[in-house]
Order: sequence, then structure tokens, then C-alpha cells
Amino acid sequence: MDSTLKKLYVYSADLIEVDNNKPQDFDLYEIEARSSLETRELSLVVDFINKEVSGDIVAFGSWYDLDKETVIELLNQLKKENKILRTFNFI
Repeated sequence: MDSTLKKLYVYSADLIEVDNNKPQDFDLYEIEARSSLETRELSLVVDFINKEVSGDIVAFGSWYDLDKETVIELLNQLKKENKILRTFNFI
């Protein structure tokens, strides 16, 4: 995360569901990062079935996809802060 961000809120959910007769098993991390000038909202998904990670960010009034390297960097930071729901060794 950007070192200028003062507060970091992490909301996470461990979701296992069936959608259209296809099992889904993923962790969702919703992060709100605030500084005195801006708020960024990030969503990170760890998909345990397809062994993939993805994410997006809402910042400056727009919505952007995050590249895989950025998602991995953010997940590693959450891991250092003990905010990871489950271990994922496939990335």
C-alpha cells in the first residue's frame, strides 16, 4: 500500500457457494485505504478452485482492474499483518 495512506480497513469473507451448478471457493478482501486527500476502495479475490488472484480499485471516481503483481503485493502485505483468511501457496 502507499505509505501516505493513514488508515487501512480490511473486511474479508470466506465464501463457498454453488453458482449455476459450479462450485466456487474464494476469499474476498475488501480494503478501504484513506489519506487526508483521498479514499481508495480495493477488492481482492483469491480463487481456490481456479488457483487465481484478481482485484480492482475504485479511486479518483473511476474503477480500474489491478494487475496480478499488484494483487500479489497487496496480499503479501495483508499476510504480514496477519489479515489473511486462509493460506494460499499457488501464487
